[in-house]
Amino acid sequence: MNRKPKVTCAAVAFAALLSPSMGQTADANGNYALRGAGSIPCSDYVTAIASDPAEAQVFVAWMAGYITARSRTTEDTFDVLPLISGADVAGLLRVVCVQNGDATFENAIDAALTLFTPARVKFDSPLLELQHNGRTVSIREATLAEVQTALSGEGLYSSTVDGAFGPGTRTAIEQFQALRGLQETGLPDADTLVALLLPAP
Repeated sequence: MNRKPKVTCAAVAFAALLSPSMGQTADANGNYALRGAGSIPCSDYVTAIASDPAEAQVFVAWMAGYITARSRTTEDTFDVLPLISGADVAGLLRVVCVQNGDATFENAIDAALTLFTPARVKFDSPLLELQHNGRTVSIREATLAEVQTALSGEGLYSSTVDGAFGPGTRTAIEQFQALRGLQETGLPDADTLVALLLPAP
């Protein structure tokens, strides 16, 4: 858990989303009970990642349950996040919490999920394990098709949108990464998904 977060492109957008009014409302005034790790300040999560892996796992487990519940209750959604790797999601939340230490952990997760709404996975599809240059990325076929569509919109991809990871898709991803100053992995990694699928802040 001491690894550096991979997701950095969307960090600025979270500041505007972090507010007490975010989240699912429960009573007429928008108040709801907040339990467990979700009620703890984000700064505690950042500290736990740096110094107490067991405590960090408490936050990660709470986050997984929260994301699962949101996927189940969000209309027209299979998964509220296109990110599959738990490390990517944990890293994303670390970035948010470093910048918003006083926010509750739940508020930070809610802001992240709200930001990712346009890139959510709308239906179940096969989970792909893509490999290139010794790196591996897990992504759903439906998300890879969205990547191809977005790359086509950028003028970088002109082949069939089929959710298959061929040389044309890999080359288009590398070109996009170079244009955006991202690490040129040729894979639809977390930073690439953020930069390609989310609206600009």
